[in-house]
Amino acid sequence: MCDAGVERNCEHRAWDHKVSLEVASGRSSHVGRCVRCGKRHPTLFDFKRCLISQEVRKALEEKGRWSDEGSRENLSHESMPPALKAFGWKEVRQGVLARDGSQCQECNKPLAGVPTWFTEVHHIVPRERGGSDHPSNLKTLCLVCHRAHTNELLAQLWFEAIVEASVVEAKRKQLDLDHFSTSE
Repeated sequence: MCDAGVERNCEHRAWDHKVSLEVASGRSSHVGRCVRCGKRHPTLFDFKRCLISQEVRKALEEKGRWSDEGSRENLSHESMPPALKAFGWKEVRQGVLARDGSQCQECNKPLAGVPTWFTEVHHIVPRERGGSDHPSNLKTLCLVCHRAHTNELLAQLWFEAIVEASVVEAKRKQLDLDHFSTSE
């Protein structure tokens, strides 16, 4: 995946640049024609990107809108290497923003004129709790509304950690008591 400049100087390269381009272009003949666009992609990476785009568009068309209870349904890019995962997330994010009309789904604030780094795509079921990047689990929020959800989640996680720590401490004390009562 190195460009020509890096590849020429790389101490780990196996072939010269011309041979590596031939190998990369030859890979497409093993893949065959793409089921989405009908083309032969130059690399397997491009082929998978095309399939991810198709899957994201299909998911957006099928569900139509986000669901109140969220979703744990996964898309294929979530289990792929980082570069494909990042590409898939970018496709999903753009699709969700377009689906929601670039408008906050809680306070109805228009976000069309707002820079993209001020728009948030919120996971209804958080990823820490098994949520996915599926469009039915995502909705567009402004920064203020997203911060409220994030603060609520952090409060829940802190509470759960405190409860878990107290349960562990109680079990440890019980084990200590059991240990001393059986040894006497």
